[in-house]
Amino acid sequence: MGSLYRPKLRGFGRSRIWWCKYYVDGRPIRESTGIAGDTETAPAEARRFLKVREGAVATGQPVLPRVDRIRYEELAADLRRYYQTTGKRRMKEAETRLRRLDKFFVGYRVAAISPSTISAFVEGRQKENAANATINRELATLRRMLRLAYKGGKLMRLPVFEMLKERAPREGFFERDQYESVRRRLRPDLQVATMISYTFGWRTQSEVLTLERRHLDLEAGTLR
Repeated sequence: MGSLYRPKLRGFGRSRIWWCKYYVDGRPIRESTGIAGDTETAPAEARRFLKVREGAVATGQPVLPRVDRIRYEELAADLRRYYQTTGKRRMKEAETRLRRLDKFFVGYRVAAISPSTISAFVEGRQKENAANATINRELATLRRMLRLAYKGGKLMRLPVFEMLKERAPREGFFERDQYESVRRRLRPDLQVATMISYTFGWRTQSEVLTLERRHLDLEAGTLR
């Protein structure tokens, strides 16, 4: 049966970080959870960490202490490499979101990224007047990063967090003659962007304006 505790510090009370103790083949293992104890959710998160460790021991899975030393930067590099090799995401668009995540999470140990940590990131972005839809795209990138790490054995547990409520889509349609009237009054480059957005229903800011020449295949007649 494992246990949780916050170690005593010589002359300074107790540590802010929760530690856990569990047994592997009868041998006691003491390990930092990386979870600070000054939040309301910390005890529950620490218990989940301990249960993951005990579950791994019970099923004979290897317990890898290095997992708790992995930092956010390693996971971000893995995701960038994944996007570059698979081509599943336009890198310019991905980099925009990753830079926002980098600004907040660089230096964090992955084990310390908890729901409360992610809430702090969201609050910071909202103070910067970022729209909920924009923050959700960044959270989706973070979630993809964490899931990739989990599959690769670099993360023992996936933090659970909710996406934000977005504004309802605007109602109404841009009739063809209205669209043509507006497009004729734009600069040539904006006429092209508007045509793509109108024809394919793509988002102007995140999908059209991030396009590069390599996304256009003239021989196949496709735009990706």
